[in-house]
Amino acid sequence: MFYSVFRKTTDYDNATIVGIARAVHKLSIPDASVFVYVDALGNKKGHIYKTRLRKLKCSVKKVRGIKKDENEPLIRLADAVARAAAELLKYDSKDLGEIFSQAKQQGTLVEL
Repeated sequence: MFYSVFRKTTDYDNATIVGIARAVHKLSIPDASVFVYVDALGNKKGHIYKTRLRKLKCSVKKVRGIKKDENEPLIRLADAVARAAAELLKYDSKDLGEIFSQAKQQGTLVEL
């Protein structure tokens, strides 16, 4: 699972797009088309994300928003990791830091 940390920004959409692009480039699978799912993303913003990702050289087939009440396990997992990362950055939790450190060493989490 990939994650990116963005400091001193309030532009959530730009940070999300850049983070997605970093992950797609890190995977670097030739001729792959990517399907992107973003929590609570409307159709209009979905088109914007798709266009911006393509400008960042990502071969995106589809960008789809997931409704808040929709049960999508991978979105829930991504949200949980994002919340944990934010908690770690805000409070510098020793226990949470150790979990992140182990996950990064094992390759389960990759910071981009």
